Amino acid sequence: MDRTITSLVGDNFNLPQPTANPSPIVPLSLHEHETMADFKAIHSLVRWDKPELKDALKSPAHANAVDPGNGNTCIHIAAQNGNLAVCQLLASKGADLSAQNNNGQTALHMAVAYGLLEVKDFLLSKGANKDVTNSDGFKAISGIEGDYGVPSRIGKASTAAELLTVFADAESLPAGTLDRAKVAGAGMQKKRGAKEIWDGDVAAKFAELIGKLG
Repeated sequence: MDRTITSLVGDNFNLPQPTANPSPIVPLSLHEHETMADFKAIHSLVRWDKPELKDALKSPAHANAVDPGNGNTCIHIAAQNGNLAVCQLLASKGADLSAQNNNGQTALHMAVAYGLLEVKDFLLSKGANKDVTNSDGFKAISGIEGDYGVPSRIGKASTAAELLTVFADAESLPAGTLDRAKVAGAGMQKKRGAKEIWDGDVAAKFAELIGKLG
């Protein structure tokens, strides 16, 4: 041993020996570096459906760029904004359609919760997992709060026929699935804001639904 080192640490000090097979340090790929640095830019392109998005999605890593703050990926943003075309583009670029964010939500949770039926149907057609649960235990097919998007669908309905369809779907759900107060509130708000479609049939079916939820 070098006498300078010996004088400092003593004769019985043993220097650590290098391991025979040290664990390799695996560097991040260029794509991983890019997506970590640029997720905000990619997410902005997704959110606003910018024409530059297609060129920005250079690989599946870009299509799955994740916000470390909330865990949302590109498909979450496209789905919650109801942008079917962007969802289709992301799917073609290798996006994980069943990716979960930090609360366990998937794009399907969001599409169902917000009453975005076209996006929901597309995700299901492409194999999105309908049974994966979020942190509250609700399956993707039942939405973020397990209400199957019924309150949102009532709010989005633009015709009496659409309202009647929502009410029928709600009645077909298992007992105890829906929150009576939440559904009633959504209905009353719709009645006030869209009197032109709240006809006698709608009023009767709504009253019937609320009675069954009671």
